Amino acid sequence: YGPISVFKNFSWTVRQSERWIVVGGNGTGKTTLVDLITGENVQGYQQNIHLFGRQKGSGESIWDIKKQLGVISSELHMEYLIFSDPRFYRKVTAWDVVCSGLFDSIGLYVEPTSVQTAAVLQWIDRLGLQELVIAPNCNEALAALEPFSSSPLFFELSHGQQKLVLLCRAMVKEPRLLLLDEPTHGLSGSNRGKFLSLLQRLAQTSDVAIILVTHREDEIEMLGFPNVLRLQKEGRESSSSSAAL
Repeated sequence: YGPISVFKNFSWTVRQSERWIVVGGNGTGKTTLVDLITGENVQGYQQNIHLFGRQKGSGESIWDIKKQLGVISSELHMEYLIFSDPRFYRKVTAWDVVCSGLFDSIGLYVEPTSVQTAAVLQWIDRLGLQELVIAPNCNEALAALEPFSSSPLFFELSHGQQKLVLLCRAMVKEPRLLLLDEPTHGLSGSNRGKFLSLLQRLAQTSDVAIILVTHREDEIEMLGFPNVLRLQKEGRESSSSSAAL
């Protein structure tokens, strides 16, 4: 950014199926690192960054990247809160939000195919979110035919429940990398525990690579991920538990 270098002599490799926690305080470059990966920071195309085996800026489109990347962030959460606000006369259900992950859209504009619907239902079941996404008292036969018919409105869910829905949204397209930017921000202690427990279950049953970015040191122990990247002021990597760097 102008004369300021956020990262200097920074090298980091994340391999398939690895689980990482990136931890650091304010001003250590956590958001910049996330944006370099997702493409939100255009300077990522001027650096020596390889994503999914291909150097960024070598002709790939942003959609090529998004197909392989599942993201949860405060920005995405806020976009969906604004979009689902009933004052805009939209009825955005939890089912809509989950299915929108198939298309990387805010809102559901294309009806999923039967194959896509089956994949979505599989992920809802896999994460144990049937009652949250489909509805607590939904008849099983009806759910099989029209799982969205009694899905609760996303806007009316609690903050913690919304985060769980967004996690399911990120996974329905079977991404190669799941990137979580401060996903427990604003959650109560119990809801934070629920979210991290679900993430642990996902890590144990999926081959997806996971990067969780946080400022909370206690989440290192709570998750038990084997790889930790610590960032200090000026964004320099200070220590890591993995030989991948």
